Amino acid sequence: MVAEKRKRNVAAIIAEMGAIQPSTPLRLDIAAHLAFPDGSMSVSALRRLVVAGKLTHEFFAGKYFVTLAAIDEFREASRIRAIGAHQPTRKPERAEQFGEGSAEDAGIALAAMNATANRLLQELRNGPPDGEKAKANRKPRRTISYRGKMS
Repeated sequence: MVAEKRKRNVAAIIAEMGAIQPSTPLRLDIAAHLAFPDGSMSVSALRRLVVAGKLTHEFFAGKYFVTLAAIDEFREASRIRAIGAHQPTRKPERAEQFGEGSAEDAGIALAAMNATANRLLQELRNGPPDGEKAKANRKPRRTISYRGKMS
């Protein structure tokens, strides 16, 4: 019964469209009907946007209010621009895919990689360097397990 009464109130408010300006605070159900007349956006969807902080709103007396201007701002911020027909898509060249760089940069990177690989191989054969041997010989720390009931 309350839902039917609310729907009649929404219909009455929508009938008085002249009184509603873009800056008029509206309850979420009325804003959903006015901003999305095809029903594509529900009250709960608007509420989720409000709670997530994505839609500018007012909150007083335990109720959320939004304006049509705030909904328009949200829609503008969410809009995805289409690529024009005059801008054909192209596949990137091989150099662009993996990063552009000179042969000199590649040589430096290769030398650094080889140095790291050689150091790791030497550590595997001989053990860690002297400073790290103490860490390797250290006993592992004991962990304490809890066997009681968890609340």
